[in-house]
Amino acid sequence: MHPKTILVTGAGGFAGGELAQHLARQGNRVLAGYRNTPPRVDALPKLVPVRMDLAEGVPIDEPVQAIVHAAAHTHLDPHARARDYVRSNVTGTVALTEFARKHDTRVIVHLSTVSIYGEVCVPTIAANTPLDRPGLYGATKYLAELILADHVNAFASVSLRLPGVVGRSYFKPWLGRLLARALADEPIDAHNPLALFNNVVDTNELARCVEYLIGTEIQGSHTATLAASDPVSINEVVSAVVRLAGSRSVVSWKSGGRKSFTIDVGGIRELGFHPVSTMAIIERYVKTNLEMKCSQEQ
Repeated sequence: MHPKTILVTGAGGFAGGELAQHLARQGNRVLAGYRNTPPRVDALPKLVPVRMDLAEGVPIDEPVQAIVHAAAHTHLDPHARARDYVRSNVTGTVALTEFARKHDTRVIVHLSTVSIYGEVCVPTIAANTPLDRPGLYGATKYLAELILADHVNAFASVSLRLPGVVGRSYFKPWLGRLLARALADEPIDAHNPLALFNNVVDTNELARCVEYLIGTEIQGSHTATLAASDPVSINEVVSAVVRLAGSRSVVSWKSGGRKSFTIDVGGIRELGFHPVSTMAIIERYVKTNLEMKCSQEQ
Protein backbone atom coordinates (compact mmCIF):
# COMPACT_ATOMS: atom_id res chain seq x y z
CA MET A 1 0.00 0.00 0.00
CA HIS A 2 1.42 3.38 -1.00
CA PRO A 3 1.55 5.87 1.91
CA LYS A 4 -1.67 7.83 2.30
CA THR A 5 -3.28 10.39 4.56
CA ILE A 6 -5.84 8.43 6.57
CA LEU A 7 -8.37 9.63 9.13
CA VAL A 8 -9.07 7.11 11.90
CA THR A 9 -12.05 8.02 14.07
CA GLY A 10 -12.35 6.56 17.54
CA ALA A 11 -8.55 6.40 17.86
CA GLY A 12 -8.84 6.86 21.61
CA GLY A 13 -10.56 3.47 21.88
CA PHE A 14 -9.15 -0.04 21.76
CA ALA A 15 -9.66 -1.07 18.12
CA GLY A 16 -9.35 2.44 16.68
CA GLY A 17 -6.18 3.08 18.63
CA GLU A 18 -4.55 -0.14 17.48
CA LEU A 19 -5.49 0.59 13.85
CA ALA A 20 -4.10 4.14 14.04
CA GLN A 21 -0.83 2.79 15.41
CA HIS A 22 -0.60 0.09 12.76
CA LEU A 23 -1.34 2.39 9.83
CA ALA A 24 1.19 4.97 11.06
CA ARG A 25 3.86 2.28 11.39
CA GLN A 26 3.27 1.41 7.73
CA GLY A 27 4.33 4.94 6.75
CA ASN A 28 0.89 6.55 6.38
CA ARG A 29 0.10 9.98 7.80
CA VAL A 30 -2.66 9.17 10.28
CA LEU A 31 -5.04 11.79 11.65
CA ALA A 32 -6.11 10.04 14.84
CA GLY A 33 -9.51 11.42 15.84
CA TYR A 34 -10.54 11.09 19.48
CA ARG A 35 -13.22 12.58 21.70
CA ASN A 36 -12.02 12.12 25.29
CA THR A 37 -9.00 9.83 25.59
CA PRO A 38 -5.99 10.80 23.45
CA PRO A 39 -4.46 7.95 21.42
CA ARG A 40 -0.97 6.62 22.15
CA VAL A 41 1.63 8.26 19.94
CA ASP A 42 4.57 5.94 20.80
CA ALA A 43 7.23 7.94 18.92
CA LEU A 44 5.25 7.78 15.68
CA PRO A 45 5.72 11.21 14.08
CA LYS A 46 3.14 10.46 11.38
CA LEU A 47 0.41 9.83 13.94
CA VAL A 48 -1.33 13.16 14.61
CA PRO A 49 -3.95 13.24 17.41
CA VAL A 50 -6.98 15.38 16.54
CA ARG A 51 -9.62 16.04 19.17
CA MET A 52 -13.09 15.95 17.68
CA ASP A 53 -16.74 15.34 18.42
CA LEU A 54 -18.04 13.84 15.18
CA ALA A 55 -21.60 14.89 15.89
CA GLU A 56 -20.40 18.49 15.67
CA GLY A 57 -18.41 17.93 12.48
CA VAL A 58 -14.84 17.06 11.49
CA PRO A 59 -12.37 19.85 12.38
CA ILE A 60 -9.96 18.98 9.56
CA ASP A 61 -9.56 20.90 6.34
CA GLU A 62 -7.28 18.80 4.18
CA PRO A 63 -7.76 15.87 1.80
CA VAL A 64 -7.68 12.35 3.19
CA GLN A 65 -7.56 9.41 0.83
CA ALA A 66 -9.21 6.97 3.24
CA ILE A 67 -11.20 6.95 6.47
CA VAL A 68 -11.36 4.18 9.06
CA HIS A 69 -14.55 4.81 11.02
CA ALA A 70 -14.06 3.16 14.41
CA ALA A 71 -15.85 5.73 16.57
CA ALA A 72 -19.06 4.50 18.17
CA HIS A 73 -21.15 4.53 21.29
CA THR A 74 -21.29 0.86 22.23
CA HIS A 75 -23.35 -1.48 24.36
CA LEU A 76 -20.49 -1.60 26.89
CA ASP A 77 -21.74 1.67 28.41
CA PRO A 78 -24.37 0.64 30.99
CA HIS A 79 -25.60 4.22 31.38
CA ALA A 80 -26.09 4.98 27.68
CA ARG A 81 -29.42 6.42 26.54
CA ALA A 82 -31.01 6.41 23.10
CA ARG A 83 -29.79 9.92 22.30
CA ASP A 84 -26.19 8.87 23.05
CA TYR A 85 -26.32 6.08 20.47
CA VAL A 86 -28.04 8.29 17.88
CA ARG A 87 -25.65 11.19 18.41
CA SER A 88 -22.47 9.14 18.07
CA ASN A 89 -23.44 6.38 15.66
CA VAL A 90 -25.88 8.18 13.37
CA THR A 91 -25.31 11.94 13.53
CA GLY A 92 -21.55 11.40 13.68
CA THR A 93 -21.62 9.20 10.59
CA VAL A 94 -23.64 11.80 8.68
CA ALA A 95 -20.99 14.42 9.50
CA LEU A 96 -18.26 12.04 8.37
CA THR A 97 -19.92 11.46 4.99
CA GLU A 98 -20.19 15.22 4.47
CA PHE A 99 -16.48 15.57 5.20
CA ALA A 100 -15.65 12.68 2.83
CA ARG A 101 -17.65 14.23 -0.02
CA LYS A 102 -16.00 17.62 0.49
CA HIS A 103 -12.48 16.21 0.54
CA ASP A 104 -12.81 13.60 -2.23
CA THR A 105 -12.15 10.63 0.05
CA ARG A 106 -11.92 7.44 -1.97
CA VAL A 107 -12.98 4.82 0.60
CA ILE A 108 -14.43 4.52 4.11
CA VAL A 109 -13.93 1.32 6.10
CA HIS A 110 -16.57 1.24 8.81
CA LEU A 111 -16.22 -0.97 11.89
CA SER A 112 -19.75 -2.23 12.33
CA THR A 113 -20.90 -5.08 14.57
CA VAL A 114 -22.70 -8.42 14.57
CA SER A 115 -24.92 -6.83 17.24
CA ILE A 116 -27.02 -5.51 14.34
CA TYR A 117 -28.53 -9.01 14.02
CA GLY A 118 -30.22 -8.80 17.42
CA GLU A 119 -31.65 -12.18 18.46
CA VAL A 120 -29.69 -14.74 16.43
CA CYS A 121 -31.74 -17.88 15.77
CA VAL A 122 -29.74 -19.33 12.87
CA PRO A 123 -26.62 -21.52 13.02
CA THR A 124 -24.55 -19.16 10.87
CA ILE A 125 -24.84 -15.45 10.21
CA ALA A 126 -23.81 -13.68 7.01
CA ALA A 127 -24.33 -10.25 5.47
CA ASN A 128 -27.76 -11.28 4.14
CA THR A 129 -29.04 -12.77 7.42
CA PRO A 130 -32.26 -10.97 8.45
CA LEU A 131 -32.10 -8.70 11.49
CA ASP A 132 -34.26 -9.63 14.47
CA ARG A 133 -34.93 -7.01 17.14
CA PRO A 134 -31.50 -5.42 17.43
CA GLY A 135 -30.95 -3.19 20.44
CA LEU A 136 -30.13 0.50 20.28
CA TYR A 137 -26.46 -0.15 19.62
CA GLY A 138 -27.10 -2.60 16.80
CA ALA A 139 -29.91 -0.54 15.28
CA THR A 140 -27.88 2.67 15.17
CA LYS A 141 -24.85 0.90 13.72
CA TYR A 142 -27.11 -0.49 11.00
CA LEU A 143 -28.34 3.03 10.28
CA ALA A 144 -24.69 4.08 9.96
CA GLU A 145 -24.22 1.35 7.34
CA LEU A 146 -27.23 2.65 5.39
CA ILE A 147 -25.93 6.23 5.56
CA LEU A 148 -22.61 5.16 4.03
CA ALA A 149 -24.35 3.11 1.35
CA ASP A 150 -26.47 6.13 0.43
CA HIS A 151 -23.28 7.90 -0.72
CA VAL A 152 -22.15 5.14 -3.07
CA ASN A 153 -21.71 7.61 -5.94
CA ALA A 154 -19.33 9.76 -3.91
CA PHE A 155 -16.99 7.17 -2.35
CA ALA A 156 -16.58 3.44 -1.82
CA SER A 157 -17.40 1.96 1.57
CA VAL A 158 -17.10 -1.36 3.38
CA SER A 159 -18.93 -2.01 6.64
CA LEU A 160 -17.22 -4.81 8.53
CA ARG A 161 -19.66 -6.53 10.85
CA LEU A 162 -17.34 -7.62 13.65
CA PRO A 163 -17.65 -10.07 16.53
CA GLY A 164 -15.62 -9.49 19.70
CA VAL A 165 -12.20 -8.03 18.93
CA VAL A 166 -9.33 -9.18 21.15
CA GLY A 167 -5.72 -8.15 21.56
CA ARG A 168 -3.00 -7.25 24.01
CA SER A 169 -4.39 -6.58 27.51
CA TYR A 170 -7.99 -6.68 26.27
CA PHE A 171 -10.31 -9.31 27.73
CA LYS A 172 -13.92 -8.10 27.32
CA PRO A 173 -15.22 -10.60 24.67
CA TRP A 174 -15.99 -14.19 25.67
CA LEU A 175 -12.60 -15.48 24.51
CA GLY A 176 -10.92 -12.71 26.50
CA ARG A 177 -12.82 -13.54 29.68
CA LEU A 178 -11.88 -17.18 29.19
CA LEU A 179 -8.20 -16.31 28.82
CA ALA A 180 -8.25 -13.95 31.80
CA ARG A 181 -9.53 -16.76 34.04
CA ALA A 182 -7.00 -19.20 32.62
CA LEU A 183 -4.09 -16.81 33.21
CA ALA A 184 -5.28 -16.35 36.80
CA ASP A 185 -5.72 -20.14 37.30
CA GLU A 186 -9.35 -19.52 38.23
CA PRO A 187 -12.19 -22.05 37.73
CA ILE A 188 -13.81 -21.92 34.29
CA ASP A 189 -17.50 -22.60 33.64
CA ALA A 190 -18.24 -23.39 29.98
CA HIS A 191 -21.26 -24.35 27.87
CA ASN A 192 -22.06 -26.05 24.57
CA PRO A 193 -18.85 -28.08 24.18
CA LEU A 194 -19.77 -29.42 20.72
CA ALA A 195 -20.91 -26.09 19.26
CA LEU A 196 -18.61 -24.54 16.66
CA PHE A 197 -16.84 -21.23 17.23
CA ASN A 198 -15.10 -18.73 14.95
CA ASN A 199 -16.60 -15.56 16.44
CA VAL A 200 -13.37 -13.68 16.97
CA VAL A 201 -11.03 -11.20 15.31
CA ASP A 202 -7.79 -9.98 16.86
CA THR A 203 -6.26 -6.57 16.27
CA ASN A 204 -3.58 -8.04 14.00
CA GLU A 205 -6.18 -9.57 11.73
CA LEU A 206 -8.39 -6.48 11.78
CA ALA A 207 -5.42 -4.29 10.82
CA ARG A 208 -4.49 -6.66 8.00
CA CYS A 209 -8.05 -6.54 6.65
CA VAL A 210 -8.37 -2.75 6.91
CA GLU A 211 -5.00 -2.21 5.25
CA TYR A 212 -6.02 -4.56 2.44
CA LEU A 213 -9.34 -2.78 1.84
CA ILE A 214 -7.71 0.65 1.83
CA GLY A 215 -5.03 -0.53 -0.56
CA THR A 216 -7.35 -2.04 -3.17
CA GLU A 217 -9.32 -0.18 -5.80
CA ILE A 218 -12.61 -1.33 -4.34
CA GLN A 219 -15.75 0.26 -5.79
CA GLY A 220 -19.31 0.53 -4.53
CA SER A 221 -20.77 -0.07 -1.10
CA HIS A 222 -20.37 -3.39 0.70
CA THR A 223 -21.20 -5.09 3.98
CA ALA A 224 -19.33 -8.19 5.08
CA THR A 225 -19.09 -10.26 8.23
CA LEU A 226 -15.50 -10.68 9.42
CA ALA A 227 -14.38 -13.51 11.67
CA ALA A 228 -11.78 -16.26 11.75
CA SER A 229 -11.90 -19.08 9.24
CA ASP A 230 -12.01 -22.81 10.05
CA PRO A 231 -14.36 -22.96 13.06
CA VAL A 232 -13.49 -25.28 15.95
CA SER A 233 -15.61 -26.63 18.79
CA ILE A 234 -16.02 -24.74 22.06
CA ASN A 235 -14.38 -27.72 23.75
CA GLU A 236 -11.32 -27.29 21.52
CA VAL A 237 -11.22 -23.55 22.24
CA VAL A 238 -11.33 -24.01 26.01
CA SER A 239 -8.80 -26.83 25.95
CA ALA A 240 -6.42 -24.85 23.75
CA VAL A 241 -6.58 -21.73 25.91
CA VAL A 242 -5.95 -23.66 29.12
CA ARG A 243 -3.09 -25.63 27.56
CA LEU A 244 -1.40 -22.71 25.82
CA ALA A 245 -1.65 -20.54 28.94
CA GLY A 246 -0.08 -23.28 31.06
CA SER A 247 -3.09 -22.86 33.32
CA ARG A 248 -4.16 -24.90 36.35
CA SER A 249 -7.78 -23.84 35.87
CA VAL A 250 -10.42 -26.53 36.37
CA VAL A 251 -13.06 -26.56 33.62
CA SER A 252 -16.69 -27.38 34.49
CA TRP A 253 -19.14 -27.96 31.65
CA LYS A 254 -22.60 -26.58 32.42
CA SER A 255 -25.93 -27.16 30.72
CA GLY A 256 -27.86 -24.34 29.11
CA GLY A 257 -26.14 -21.14 28.06
CA ARG A 258 -26.77 -18.85 25.09
CA LYS A 259 -27.45 -20.35 21.68
CA SER A 260 -24.23 -20.62 19.68
CA PHE A 261 -23.69 -19.55 16.07
CA THR A 262 -20.80 -19.17 13.66
CA ILE A 263 -19.97 -16.34 11.27
CA ASP A 264 -19.74 -16.78 7.51
CA VAL A 265 -16.58 -15.32 5.94
CA GLY A 266 -17.58 -15.90 2.31
CA GLY A 267 -18.46 -12.25 1.76
CA ILE A 268 -15.09 -10.89 2.84
CA ARG A 269 -13.37 -13.56 0.75
CA GLU A 270 -15.32 -12.33 -2.28
CA LEU A 271 -13.73 -8.92 -1.65
CA GLY A 272 -10.34 -10.61 -1.84
CA PHE A 273 -9.44 -10.90 1.85
CA HIS A 274 -8.81 -14.37 3.33
CA PRO A 275 -9.04 -14.60 7.14
CA VAL A 276 -6.64 -16.75 9.15
CA SER A 277 -7.92 -19.73 11.11
CA THR A 278 -9.67 -19.63 14.45
CA MET A 279 -6.90 -21.63 16.10
CA ALA A 280 -4.22 -19.30 14.68
CA ILE A 281 -5.92 -16.31 16.32
CA ILE A 282 -6.32 -18.18 19.62
CA GLU A 283 -2.65 -19.18 19.64
CA ARG A 284 -1.49 -15.63 18.85
CA TYR A 285 -3.81 -14.07 21.42
CA VAL A 286 -2.75 -16.39 24.23
CA LYS A 287 0.96 -16.06 23.37
CA THR A 288 0.80 -12.24 23.33
CA ASN A 289 -0.88 -11.97 26.71
CA LEU A 290 1.12 -14.77 28.32
CA GLU A 291 4.36 -13.04 27.32
CA MET A 292 3.05 -9.79 28.76
CA LYS A 293 2.09 -11.49 32.02
CA CYS A 294 5.53 -13.11 32.33
CA SER A 295 7.31 -9.79 31.69
CA GLN A 296 5.23 -8.10 34.40
CA GLU A 297 6.09 -10.82 36.89
CA GLN A 298 9.84 -10.54 36.32
